[in-house]
Amino acid sequence: MAYNRKEEYLATIKKPKEITDALLETIDYIARARDAELSFDKTIIAEVISLNDASTGEYFVEYQKGKFRAYAPTTLTYVYSKGTNVYVKVPGGDFTQKKTIEGKASATSYTEEEYNDLS
Repeated sequence: MAYNRKEEYLATIKKPKEITDALLETIDYIARARDAELSFDKTIIAEVISLNDASTGEYFVEYQKGKFRAYAPTTLTYVYSKGTNVYVKVPGGDFTQKKTIEGKASATSYTEEEYNDLS
């Protein structure tokens, strides 16, 4: 495209602030798209229902009225008793994955909402 005058050319190009704003907006868009693709582990507080297999550290636990298996380290020297609240790590927040017991939860009881506020 040929320009007859310098003013016509200058009117078609963006000013430095507009370029900067457009660049930052593009970077923000890319960063948000990548963040959306990330998966994070979720840690929940579950209640021990029973020890299923001491040799594998398999427990049955309950969380939000759902029951599932969670595994404590086999090197653990003690057994979690029924009714104990434990921290359970859910890989990628996907409950179909193998869940691990990370330790005994605090003696203080929190509602799910209060616990979420703490994290």
